[in-house]
Amino acid sequence: MQLPDLATTEVFAKSAKCSPKTVRKNYCLTGHCYGIKPVKIGGRLLWPISEIARLLNGELLGVESRSHIRKEIAEYQASGYAEVSHG
Repeated sequence: MQLPDLATTEVFAKSAKCSPKTVRKNYCLTGHCYGIKPVKIGGRLLWPISEIARLLNGELLGVESRSHIRKEIAEYQASGYAEVSHG
């Protein structure tokens, strides 16, 4: 069995523009974060990169902050993929 490409919690959090604590808390409370379920290997949570890409493309949204994520995606795409300000 081949595992999918996986990212650490820190990489997932940076991609989702939140803290690793937020990702871990959402996982502890719901069993997923933004609709993505991690793989546990050696006590670590590892997140499927293909699912992270779907989230960033707006295809996969969990129950948390749907409108906020849509707004972030729209700003990111409108900026020409430059750094998005959170001011």
